[in-house]
Amino acid sequence: IKSRDDTKVLFLTGSNGWQIHKEILEWLQLNSIALKKKQSHQWQQKRIDMYERALCYEHSDYPKVLLSEILQRTDHLEAKSWLDLGAGTGAFSIPLAKKSKSVYCIDSSFNMLLNLSRKLHTEKMSNIKASLIPFSRMKDMTFDYTLSSFSGNALRENDNITRFIEIANEKAFIICPPEKERHNFNGEVLEERLGRRIKSFGGSSTETLDYLESKKIIHHYKEIAYNFPQVFNTREECFYFFKDFYHIDRHEETVLKTFIDEFLRAEQRYYVFDNFRRAGLVTIEK
Repeated sequence: IKSRDDTKVLFLTGSNGWQIHKEILEWLQLNSIALKKKQSHQWQQKRIDMYERALCYEHSDYPKVLLSEILQRTDHLEAKSWLDLGAGTGAFSIPLAKKSKSVYCIDSSFNMLLNLSRKLHTEKMSNIKASLIPFSRMKDMTFDYTLSSFSGNALRENDNITRFIEIANEKAFIICPPEKERHNFNGEVLEERLGRRIKSFGGSSTETLDYLESKKIIHHYKEIAYNFPQVFNTREECFYFFKDFYHIDRHEETVLKTFIDEFLRAEQRYYVFDNFRRAGLVTIEK
């Protein structure tokens, strides 16, 4: 291991922590390894648990409606391989792996892939591999199909989009926000009631389509509506979820409570908050 030029071995004694931290940062910068900014989004385990609960909700459309559209555009999956860029906890990877030869997952969140590995262990699946690396550092390899679903900045650079398409032997699929998208959980309604400036959201599909058209790359685009509700055990859990999600101050809590009373609904032993969304599905045929 010590002889490898892409590996650094450090000995942590307990008293040299800050020095080791400095050495790690210097080595990462020397090797041009991108670091996350402190203010960048990071998936904490509590948020992942809520995301998983929403995925398991039987009346959720996500990812079923999107997956259905993709499967209609593929064939003979038992002999096909996939790249799932921004795989997360396996919302697409696991159902695809059950129908396909293999799936290779990439994600920048350690916590997301840790949850994925637990699922794979539980379901005893061996045809999925995962790597905690940025797409730009992935080794050269090809797949029958490539999929990127809300992968954040992974395809923001045009060079990455080009490579994402090139390594697909048959088709590449990109799921991204449409030109104009609603905020999660009727967020624009709450923001307006709080007197906040409503931020614009969406546009990722426009940037992608503009690039594909500029390069004369043949593609198909379709917008798909779906509901991805969040499920809560109690009303109190819902309140604190949104208080954290929207960074609600104490003087804004009354507005939040009224907002929750209006949109939260009871269903059997759960409380459900609908989350009506739209996604742009880009299909690129080779």
